[in-house]
Order: sequence, then structure tokens, then C-alpha cells
Amino acid sequence: MGARAIIDDGLRRVARRQHGCVTLAQARAAGASPAALSRRVRSGRLERRHAGVYQLPDLADELTAATAILLACPAAVLSHRGAARVLELDGVDGSHAEVTVPPSTHLRADGVHRSADLASHEVIVVGGLRTTDATRTLCDLGAVCSLDVVEQALESALRRRLTSLPRLRWRIEALARSGRSGPPQLRLVLDRRPPGPPTESMLETLFVQCVRAGGLPDPIRQHQVRDAGGRFIARADLAYPSHRVLIELDSWEHHHDRRAFQHDRGRQNALVTLGWTVLRFTWEDVTCHPADTAGVVRAAIAARPPVS
Repeated sequence: MGARAIIDDGLRRVARRQHGCVTLAQARAAGASPAALSRRVRSGRLERRHAGVYQLPDLADELTAATAILLACPAAVLSHRGAARVLELDGVDGSHAEVTVPPSTHLRADGVHRSADLASHEVIVVGGLRTTDATRTLCDLGAVCSLDVVEQALESALRRRLTSLPRLRWRIEALARSGRSGPPQLRLVLDRRPPGPPTESMLETLFVQCVRAGGLPDPIRQHQVRDAGGRFIARADLAYPSHRVLIELDSWEHHHDRRAFQHDRGRQNALVTLGWTVLRFTWEDVTCHPADTAGVVRAAIAARPPVS
């Protein structure tokens, strides 16, 4: 392997760990002289993103621009949709990755927010990237995402115990101020959220949003059904107990083997004999036909007068 190939290999090894980016110091450590870097920039094999930061175009991904800022500015932190992307929160489009920097930072780039109140306890490292933690990310997310997306991200963060409802309300109050839209948007999501556990999947969150958009109240989550003697029969994904309407959300991942198939049928028969209407919906039902799905639930509720 020639000297040029050795340098290129070293640059690529570093860039693969940093979403296609490499710093000037890292390039020099790989053996690239200033002249070698200039040749690569002229030929298009490298692109200069910021002072002392380069990008290998063929290794770029949705976090490249944000990573370049983090490498150029030690005080920068991945935030908003960028933080939600690396935290793997539900519903967030990671192709827009924002970064938060102190107000005094002179760096200019798309997706840069400035904040004077980002606390050290709100910054963590995920995959080698400095990022806001789940609590701060959710407080910021409403500034760039819809309420439904914030709710999807919230439920996944609660499900994975990345934050808690008391902690979120504490940070909302600390961060709320005139002109900042993220905390009040999160407060709206929390205020409309019924008491109880988080949804157990993205599909459950989407179903709740689906029936809510259809004018129905939020169903009860993870409702336990027992017979007259108190014997446990089933735990429903979602339910309207007063109408004895139970909703099961089916995914192939959890219902693909023979044992699961047989268990589901026996369980459903037991629920029907106890007077429950059991409705089953798939991802396609909820995401592709939301109005029809809400209509089926509405009709089932209308057909079952409330029981005391």
C-alpha cells in the first residue's frame, strides 16, 4: 500500500466513527500534510465543513452536519431532533439534526440553537456524541415538532425509563420563558395525557392518536380483565372498560408462531364469553386507514351501552 493509500485508509477509519467527519488534528495524525489535505479538497475527496473540520462526502449521513459542528465547537451539544435521533425516540425525523451552542458562540450554520441555560447534568454522551438527555430533549422538541411527534417521543422515553413525569414537569417550569415554545408544547402533551403507564409500543401511541383524532376519548392502557371470581383472564393493550370494548394491536413480531396463535384464540374466546367485544388492528389499519379504524371503534362503543 502506497503512502497516499495509507493516508486515505487512516482518514476513512476515523471518519467512519464520526459520521464522515475528521478533524485537522486527526488528519495530521493519520499522516496527511496540509498540502495533502488541500489536494484532497481540490479533488472533491474531502470537503471543508468548518475551521479544522473536514468531511468525506461518500461517508456522509444524516448526522454529518451536526457532528461537524460538535467537532468544531467543544461547547456544542446535539439537541432537538438530533438528540432524539441518537436517543432513538419514537416518531422523530432524524434527517434534521439540530445542535445547541452557548450564546457567545460565533459559529453560523443551519440548525444551530443558542441557549444560556443548558445545565451540565442535561448533557450525556451517546455513540461518542455529546447530546442533551431525554428530559431536555423532550423540553426542546416542541419547538421543531408537532404535538403528536412530541407525544410519540415522550411515550418511548417513559417506556424506556429515560425520564419521568415529575422530572419533566420540573424542567418545564425551570425552562419556560417568553419566546421559548418547546416547554409549553410539552406541557400541553402532558396535560392531555391520561394517568397510567406509557404505551407499550409506537403502534399503541399511534392508535391512541388515531382514535383521539376521530373524536373518541383516550382508551385505558394495559387494562386487566378478571372473571366474576377475580381470576385473571387477560391484560388488554387498550380498552374502554365501561363499554366492555377491548383493543388488541397485532404485530407479526409477536404473533408469528403457532403457540402464540393458539394462545391468542383461547384468550379471545374467554374474553367474549365474559361479554367483551374484542377488536384487533394492525399497523396498516392504524397508519393507512386511521379514519376507518376510529370508525370501527366508535361503532363498537355505540353498540355497547355503558355498564356500571
